[in-house]
Amino acid sequence: MKITPLLVIKSPNNKADALAMLDSAIACGFPSPCDGFAESIDSLDTLLNPRPSSSYIARAEGTSMIERGILHGSLLIIDRSITPQHNSTIVASVAGELTIKILDLKNRLLVAANPIHPQIPLPEELDVICEGVVTYSVNAQANCEYSC
Repeated sequence: MKITPLLVIKSPNNKADALAMLDSAIACGFPSPCDGFAESIDSLDTLLNPRPSSSYIARAEGTSMIERGILHGSLLIIDRSITPQHNSTIVASVAGELTIKILDLKNRLLVAANPIHPQIPLPEELDVICEGVVTYSVNAQANCEYSC
């Protein structure tokens, strides 16, 4: 899986374009009555990206992270200011190539979220740099390549 940075997220100045957000969650299983109340959020980028100066958006390519909800074509919000922890989904530069993987600090591995893709060991001599932590994945629902 490779990523290509697209842009830095910037907050809009026009709050009239704010999205309305339901006050209660919508059930994905058995339907429940919805209150119908809405609250306003300043903007989607404010909700998804509280630190725009350290974040960027990239488009995912490939299938190695599908079990984390990152599909081919997903838009990823990546924050460079977050210190990666064990089990974080990160953008790693491995010998100069970018990849998105799960950071396994206990076993010193970069792990794919798809069993058909290999793990990447993190030996001391390998040049690995964390380029940021994936905080959100945004997926289109039409023509989605993921099947249950």
